[in-house]
Amino acid sequence: MRTHLFALLLLPIRIRALWRASPANNNSDDDGHIKSHSVERYNNMLYDDGDDHPSPITSTFSVTNSEAKRQADVWEKIHDMEDYKSNLRLYSTINGDRARLTSFHYIVQPVWWADNDNTDPSLVMDLAKIMTALDQTIQYYSDMSWGSMQITYDILPQQILSGSISSTSNPGLVNTGSAARQLVASQGYQSGVDYDGILLVYFQPSTGELSTLPGGAHAEINSDFVWLSYETGVNYKTMRQEVGHNFGHAHHGSNSYEYRLTRPNIPSTVLDGFDFMSGGNEQFEVADFAVASKWFFNWVSDSNVVHLQPEGSTVECPTCLSEGTFVISAFDRVSSPPIVGGSGSTVMGVHVPIAATVDDADRVYSYWFSYRSGVDGAAENGLSVHLTWFDLGGLFGASYDSMNYDAFGDTDTTDDSFVLEGTCYSVDPAAYLMDRDIVSVDAVRPLICVDSINVGSDVTITVKFLDVDDPPSNAVGVDVKTFPPLECSASNFGSFKSYKGFASGYKLIEVSNTGGDGVLSWQMCPENASTDTSVTAFFFDEYPTSPLAFKSPAAYGAFKSTTTRYIDCCTPGTFVTPEGAVAVKVTNMNSDFLHLNEIEIFDAQGTNVALDAKCYSRTSGFGGSPNCLNDGDVGHFPDACSSHSSTDGADNYDFCILDEPVDIKAIHVYPFYDPANLWMTDRLKDLKVEIFAAVTNLSNVTDSANEGGDVSFLGLLEAYDLSFSSAEHGPKAQTPLNLPLDAFSCPSSGTLAPFTYQSDTGKTWVLIPPLEGPVNDNTAINMGALCKLSECGINEYLDSNQRKCQQCPVDVPRSPAGSKSINDCSPCPDGTVLAHPRATECSLTNDYSIILEASGWRVWAPEFHIESSNSDWEVRRLDFYDNMNCDGDPMDPDVGDPVDSGNAGPEFGPDKAYSGGSSTFWRGRPDSDGILSIGKDFSNNLVRCRCLRLYELPGKGASSIRVQAYMFDEEQWVNAWIEEDLDPNESVHVIRMTYPGFTNQPSSAPSGFSTGSPSNAPTFTRSETPTVSPTSSPSTVPIYSPTSKPSTTPSTKPSEVPSGNVSETPTGAPSEAPTKN
Repeated sequence: MRTHLFALLLLPIRIRALWRASPANNNSDDDGHIKSHSVERYNNMLYDDGDDHPSPITSTFSVTNSEAKRQADVWEKIHDMEDYKSNLRLYSTINGDRARLTSFHYIVQPVWWADNDNTDPSLVMDLAKIMTALDQTIQYYSDMSWGSMQITYDILPQQILSGSISSTSNPGLVNTGSAARQLVASQGYQSGVDYDGILLVYFQPSTGELSTLPGGAHAEINSDFVWLSYETGVNYKTMRQEVGHNFGHAHHGSNSYEYRLTRPNIPSTVLDGFDFMSGGNEQFEVADFAVASKWFFNWVSDSNVVHLQPEGSTVECPTCLSEGTFVISAFDRVSSPPIVGGSGSTVMGVHVPIAATVDDADRVYSYWFSYRSGVDGAAENGLSVHLTWFDLGGLFGASYDSMNYDAFGDTDTTDDSFVLEGTCYSVDPAAYLMDRDIVSVDAVRPLICVDSINVGSDVTITVKFLDVDDPPSNAVGVDVKTFPPLECSASNFGSFKSYKGFASGYKLIEVSNTGGDGVLSWQMCPENASTDTSVTAFFFDEYPTSPLAFKSPAAYGAFKSTTTRYIDCCTPGTFVTPEGAVAVKVTNMNSDFLHLNEIEIFDAQGTNVALDAKCYSRTSGFGGSPNCLNDGDVGHFPDACSSHSSTDGADNYDFCILDEPVDIKAIHVYPFYDPANLWMTDRLKDLKVEIFAAVTNLSNVTDSANEGGDVSFLGLLEAYDLSFSSAEHGPKAQTPLNLPLDAFSCPSSGTLAPFTYQSDTGKTWVLIPPLEGPVNDNTAINMGALCKLSECGINEYLDSNQRKCQQCPVDVPRSPAGSKSINDCSPCPDGTVLAHPRATECSLTNDYSIILEASGWRVWAPEFHIESSNSDWEVRRLDFYDNMNCDGDPMDPDVGDPVDSGNAGPEFGPDKAYSGGSSTFWRGRPDSDGILSIGKDFSNNLVRCRCLRLYELPGKGASSIRVQAYMFDEEQWVNAWIEEDLDPNESVHVIRMTYPGFTNQPSSAPSGFSTGSPSNAPTFTRSETPTVSPTSSPSTVPIYSPTSKPSTTPSTKPSEVPSGNVSETPTGAPSEAPTKN
């Protein structure tokens, strides 16, 4: 059997296919929410004779699937990827291998606008300029693919663009693209025959959409067209990126805090930063496509990738592993192509499939772990982790996008994204994917440990999977004090708690029940400490597994952090004695640009402590970065990077903050120095160097490259002047320095501004590591937390009395975000469950009950199981039988009222499936939930069904159906059988409900029937044709009894699940959730 996940849009509910079930042996949590789609369960449900309202005898069984359904669906979609790579002009297949992207041919069309003078020599484009940029692009793609990819081109004569489009008539992408295609076609070139894509080169217009394109360029993703401004877009770096867009790549982002502020869209301001599509284009010469993309194009083969999943080896992925240690080679070295085949194959990536959906087109989500050696070594100190997705279809077979996992996510840069040597990183679910498939991503939780790094060559990692229901304990030796949790409130003032902790050990606080928009306000101060004693708090959406269970850096998995120094909290009016310097600031007093190559800061032992500092610039522009100030790379432009202010205004400065107070003995300042532009160094003729004992407001800085004047510098210890001329390129220094450690007045106002954090997953974790800097036995931390929310999250409602969010009850588990009352909670449609408390979708269940008699029977299917393109389910006839082989005559078609989900009109109503006519049929339509069903309502009578014959119109049938029975006591439809893998093109299906432990012979005892109508029964769409009323006498159809010894051995057929012992005490309803094994 297969289980399918489908989405239910709220109010009204709507069903959409996402994926089919998942791993076996899943448990329910304490409050009954089903955690996974993997459990197949059925209930032995028999009825005692003689009761007016029969009581079911029930027992629940958990059946372990031989195949994990989540992974089955994602691997089915991965295997289908090859079908999308069907363009034989682009892809080549060699020796039966996967299709490889090998060629693409561009037509380059230079144009004049209609108002250009095409006789003006200055308006004749230099084709050599275009060719130079193209040739460099071609070479890069060849190198990136180790010679597999060959881009070619033809440049057509420059012509006036078709359609009389002028540079002042607001030229846009649509009209210029259409005109260019017409122009190329008019010259005899046919798309898909003579060329694959078009590069349109034009002069920058003064108006319209093309006048404002960033970088003077634009390209369609996974398509065939590029727009290039001749003035600004025709250059190598721009071309290689725009071609990358054609090849299916967007600007890839990062798994950042900002997503909660922009959902459902990925924030465009937070980019990966390490490939030429995502912020690394201008900065790095080698910034290749990700290894996942190279694998799709088959530049990296299957033998160069390790596939991992929690289930390990399965039928769908026999080579998959569940854990292991692997040496991963750099995937971006042109001199080291992958070795393919055999045990000596080079591993260039680890692939962990997560889910396949049709919600956002045919999409495959995965994790990929890889190692970059390019990007000027910026990524070579650790492992790269990405969430990736392919949207299948289009010219290249798929579009590719991704999110970089920023290991140190609390900082304002992705430069520290990497999992470092000797550390372990728990890959928590990204909010972006939780919004789309929370069940799947919750089931796949990799843990990666970086064992060693051969810098620039390879990394050795160990990977396994964590169980969300059995998380790892805190590591031995990790001292953690867990404080009482703070529960968020919707009251006017929110909820508040104060805490006090000691300097040593970790402090952990859980902020729970944060609803849909809970905001935590946080304050903390060290007491009885020294000038530079500081405390840092890290904020997590998930339990901080990496630092506490695996002794990794405290920032691993955090999205924000804030630091408070003792100097921020000292008592106003008192004096503070510094223990050394913490800040060095260099200011251009000449009201001009500031650009420095390096700042070196030496302590009494001659150590350059600046290498461990954090540097900032007041403003940054022209490619400058404060990270260059202490990277240890001293040199000249363009070989060494520098800081560079964005303007030439007054008060341009750079500064570096040291890890701890230092007795500074020397400072070396290196200017920006360009031998071709010596006049730039003359700007630095009036610099001032200042050394401070403390700074405040550093936590307010969100961008180290644009500090913006937020930081206050305290306790001036030393200041002196420096001057550079065009003949000098440093370094310059004033030595020796003897800093006077004089006391200075406490700068605190007595009021500390709170740090705020918007919760995103219903709770927030705050982790405070041991204090940094000088401490003593009396040093402590005072902490205060205030949490306030205004609306509840998905599947919650606001309790007006307690002013807190409550989870919707199990029987009505769903509600839209912002619900104000329990009355906003609604059930999932019968036959479905809410598989996660925060799921936005209900899921098909693989549960069914052994039901021999019921007051209604129907066949049921979601619209994504219907073959026809318009979701019409066309049924000529539906017969019910009281025996397992559909022997003899079916049930009298005049008994019971035909019911359905909806239909195409009276002439296609549900009665047509029972009329016996050869030309009539039911044309079913989905209800508001996206579900189709047809059957019979027998009112008060209990009617037995053991077998069905379903006659469908070929091509308009279902690939999978549920046989459902209406249960009087539960007032709901319940799955009584699941039939999978039906051929929708066959006209007749015999569906036998072959329950284990039951014979095909009826018992002699007649069954009873109920005397009353169910209350609050589901609304049916009935036929307008009157039907025969049920008889008033009891049915004489006998029921079946179980064998004395139910079988406990599973059969080989998926429909025949193992039975267990029937409970001696009947329950009133089937279990809401799987039992624990």
